[in-house]
Amino acid sequence: MSDTVSIDIAGLKVALHTEDHALAQRLRAQYAGFSIDSAEAPLLNITITTKPGVQFNRPLPGSFLDIDIQVRQSELTFTSYTERGTIDLARNCSHLEIAPNADIENFLRVAYAVLCLKHDALLLHAAGIVRGGLGYVFFGPSGAGKSTIAHLSLLHTTVFSDDLVLVRRHHNGFRLHGVPFRGSFAIGSHRNESVPLRAMFRLQQAHEHSIMPLSPAKALAALAAATPFANATPQTGLGILNIAALLVAAVPTAALAFRQVDTFWSVIDEYLASQPSTTPADSRARH
Repeated sequence: MSDTVSIDIAGLKVALHTEDHALAQRLRAQYAGFSIDSAEAPLLNITITTKPGVQFNRPLPGSFLDIDIQVRQSELTFTSYTERGTIDLARNCSHLEIAPNADIENFLRVAYAVLCLKHDALLLHAAGIVRGGLGYVFFGPSGAGKSTIAHLSLLHTTVFSDDLVLVRRHHNGFRLHGVPFRGSFAIGSHRNESVPLRAMFRLQQAHEHSIMPLSPAKALAALAAATPFANATPQTGLGILNIAALLVAAVPTAALAFRQVDTFWSVIDEYLASQPSTTPADSRARH
């Protein structure tokens, strides 16, 4: 008999179905806090089949991870070393084949990245930090300083993640949501909570702190580059830009140059004091 694990991230519910009960138990433990018991129909059903001895991609020399993503009409295909899956974007169903020792997280990240595009949300390669009940997103290419910003902020803030966060449009504005996906460091609370999104900053390490507003075009380009998995294909690129345009119009987005001390927060406060607040009066964390 099939075992089902239901996951809820930012109100986006996905059901994982497998006949491998040991895998189901592992998934419940891996996504504890985001695993739910719900009779509500999921937005995506993923059927997982375990196949001993399978190998789908030959890993590249020196490469830790080799993922191939293709979109043809309404079907997305995902292939990695020990996982191969498809997502039918029109019928909201998916099938994943994995080796017994494989981890489904990379496929689940891809699934959520494309699912977000249908529900006014973006999965971002970014650090997400909660300060004073409000959310701040710090994004940029590898080495820009996302983990550094997170480490510098640990003492006086709540760090959702230094790697992946989700922002979603709600009736009263955009909110920053925690996700269960972990980066290379075991940093962050990875809470199934959300707060109003106050501002976003593209990072650059420098000798002094400074903030420069981004034009809408530059902000859109930077956010599109910070949207992993979904930006791998031209077919999903338009969806990213449409949501990013709504996001940039609603939330202050600027370039932050910073040096490795936590005084950058005072510079952020000074900058935002001159910007109109886009957050609702109720800034309490919510599930």
